[in-house]
Amino acid sequence: DKYKFKRCIVATKAYNNQVLADYLVDYMDDDSSILLFQNGIDVEKPFTEKEKDWKITRAVSSIGAFRDEKGVTETAIGETKLGVINYTDIEEIEQWKTLLLSIGLKALIPEDLNKNFAYHYYLKAIVNSTINPIGSITKLKNGDIIKDKQLLDLIERIVDEIIAILASMMTISRSDALETIYEIARTTSDNKCSMLQDLEKGVKTEIDYLNGKFLEISKRENVAAPINSKLVSIIKTLSDKSEPEELTILEFKSLL
Repeated sequence: DKYKFKRCIVATKAYNNQVLADYLVDYMDDDSSILLFQNGIDVEKPFTEKEKDWKITRAVSSIGAFRDEKGVTETAIGETKLGVINYTDIEEIEQWKTLLLSIGLKALIPEDLNKNFAYHYYLKAIVNSTINPIGSITKLKNGDIIKDKQLLDLIERIVDEIIAILASMMTISRSDALETIYEIARTTSDNKCSMLQDLEKGVKTEIDYLNGKFLEISKRENVAAPINSKLVSIIKTLSDKSEPEELTILEFKSLL
């Protein structure tokens, strides 16, 4: 018989989750606990859709890192907020918090844990849907993005568009979104965003789980999303190298 694990931390790219969830069926007990340390929207679905009683926890973090030939190096560390997805056992999430604190992460459980943790991960998705595509297209470090007046204006318009997209689902504070973006950009000012690093390495980006998810929601809610649509298109073009880079830059400039 295969050994069954009781706990698992998932820190892969979100687009691997379906394959990973299928794989874990044979290696996790039916009531095991899984912590998703990932960016994006709906990343938990491949796990919650299994006919298992897996307890799914999400971690929303502002850790900055870059990849070199030796692997991954941490360059900045912020808070890691934990939230439950499909269970109510507070002891379970407290155990994850204790574990993360023991390895040096600033783990915390928001007071509104059981009411609106979705707010926190949507907020982080908004951050990633601004800094990541803009940094990937301009090739600027995070700190330099928020020094540019035109890019700051674009960030505000992206945020406004996403808030409108989510309006029927939840109310996102514009000031919360912008302050979080600026804070994370300052904290990781010397970093290249993860999406730019993916493009430079020639690996798939997570655009489908960021701006792409907001685009999906906009179509479902019948809300216009021209900026997110354009950003998704540009990143996919850069990823598959289907057009000269100069043309994608011109497309991006049309947003400024």
